[in-house]
Amino acid sequence: MNKIEVLTGIDRLIEKSAIPLKNKKIGLITNHTGITRKLKSTIKALCEYGVNVRALFGPEHGINGNIQDAIPAPDSIEEKTGVQIYSMFGANYWPTPKMVADIDTLVYDMQDVGARFFTYIYTMAYCLAFAAKNNIQFIVLDRPNPVTGTHVEGALLEPSFRSFVGDYRLPFRYGLTPGELALYLNRTQGWNANLEVIPLLGWRRELWFDETNLPWVMPSPNLPTLETAVVYPGTALFEGTNISEGRGTTRPFELIGAPWLNAAKTIDALYKGFESCGVEGVLLRKAHFRPTFDKYMDTPCHGFQLHVTNREIYSPVAAGIICLKVIRDQNPENFKWLKNPKALHQRQKGEIFMIDILAGTDALRNMIDQGVFLKDLLDRMMGGVESFIEQSKFCHLYAM
Repeated sequence: MNKIEVLTGIDRLIEKSAIPLKNKKIGLITNHTGITRKLKSTIKALCEYGVNVRALFGPEHGINGNIQDAIPAPDSIEEKTGVQIYSMFGANYWPTPKMVADIDTLVYDMQDVGARFFTYIYTMAYCLAFAAKNNIQFIVLDRPNPVTGTHVEGALLEPSFRSFVGDYRLPFRYGLTPGELALYLNRTQGWNANLEVIPLLGWRRELWFDETNLPWVMPSPNLPTLETAVVYPGTALFEGTNISEGRGTTRPFELIGAPWLNAAKTIDALYKGFESCGVEGVLLRKAHFRPTFDKYMDTPCHGFQLHVTNREIYSPVAAGIICLKVIRDQNPENFKWLKNPKALHQRQKGEIFMIDILAGTDALRNMIDQGVFLKDLLDRMMGGVESFIEQSKFCHLYAM
């Protein structure tokens, strides 16, 4: 594969010897994915160029990316620089005035995965909204959308189901880079922050991450590969059920199963569902696995692994919804929707189904429970993205 030479925002900043950040008091929002093309951390790179980094802000999974999902990350001290690290996933989801008392510029540099459920984009968004209210400059060091900027899928989130795994009216796959998303939210939410994006050089909208020269660093403990990121926008929905989404295995979100699932029967029904709905570019392999943690820890599970054979035509959102409906229809006594997420910043009060905040609506759960035809279900859950595509064109920084 011929790879395209791409420079990220941090690499372009370094080419300028980080001069745009000189004489500023910086708060850096980053984690282990904030790296140069030579695998040097953004923290180290900026400090080596004499940038005055006054504080660090870490997202879910911690600044080192070693904390499992939904577990609050503690405040700490960066070991090499002695700089204070504030957690944006625990007691706080955005900075407090005390944290930024000596800061005039917030800089964001993290690798996103292009799916609405992934929380790094909300750390960025909440910090951007905070910066706007407190007259703090906000700079995004842009990175690619690893699953391209051309694929947009899934219904828009409904406002009453806003949470930290789904906020604003975004589709499941939004087809924007972090910098583009920041520009989109800054205008559509009326924040009017002093926002600057240091864009990528060489990236085009149709590029997948492995078509660039950039090194892949697993964005979180359960997104180890680009293959995982390709299926994630659909199979992440299983987090809202008692079906294992493969956490605790080496193939999270690619392996789906449960101790009571009939793998062969499920696969047969899924292929029929895929065919009837025009889902292509994927094969299913019967799989048996034993998670080392999370659902069904140390318990044999039976199910399948998704093998994407053509990612250009594969629709992960449609495939994930079909998988949910087929498994629910075949196993009405064993299948369950999960309530009350373990540790999730919610805007709602009281009991709520996890699937509803993942889907951004209760329509998916209700329609599946009511036995609605698969085609009608997909029409509801895959429609409505045209308005987002049109409204977001203004923030496109990169061409095809």
